[in-house]
Amino acid sequence: MALARAEKVAQLKQDIHRMEGFRPAPNPLMNTVLGPLEEAFPSGAFPLGVLHEFLVDREHRKSSMAASVGFIAAMVSSILSGNGVMLWVSAERKVFPPSLIGFGVKPDQVIFVDIKKARNVLWATEEALKCSAVAVVVAEVGGLDLTISRRLQLSAEQSQATGFLIRNDAHPGITSSATRWRISPTSSIQIDSLPGVGHPRWIVELLKLRGGMAGKWTIQYRHGRFEEVNVDELSIATSLPQTSRRVG
Repeated sequence: MALARAEKVAQLKQDIHRMEGFRPAPNPLMNTVLGPLEEAFPSGAFPLGVLHEFLVDREHRKSSMAASVGFIAAMVSSILSGNGVMLWVSAERKVFPPSLIGFGVKPDQVIFVDIKKARNVLWATEEALKCSAVAVVVAEVGGLDLTISRRLQLSAEQSQATGFLIRNDAHPGITSSATRWRISPTSSIQIDSLPGVGHPRWIVELLKLRGGMAGKWTIQYRHGRFEEVNVDELSIATSLPQTSRRVG
């Protein structure tokens, strides 16, 4: 009796996780790219068909925006593998399109929707998320409240498009997103003493995760996946001439 009850509870948890977007990715590369971040998500599955928020540090807006864009590009490249299409909605586009190639995002997979008036960005984002032919929607947004986020979340759930919102508002408040992140740049080291910059590195803070564990990591993106940077590598990075890698 106790075993049967435990099995029913376990099955119920799995059903809830699937409804919240934590289901096996259609492409196994989605979970492969997560690296050390995988342990934070229920069943190791990154939630698809939901909203993800990324908070931009207003005091270091340019570097924070660049770090968020790079991290998101690395994350969505596996979702877009094959013939997936991504819409990028913004009123003041900050991303430099060719830089996305370094993260595995092909130029012909991205459609930039440049909005003339900032107040129309959220409307365009909601319309984009309603489109079932789109795999990913990235939007640079300002104010976002609970009511608007619920509408965006419902649109994503119905179409199964995954939304990434880059937020530059000062007061994030309460929303219905599945996750909330803060991505900060950190120093990289040169590769084999060659001139230029090394692999992209970030301090990744997962501030909120519906049904999972928040956490903080220092990671780098190499060979198509995230890798945790160990203490020895961090000490090397601080002792050598430092370089920074920007995407944006």
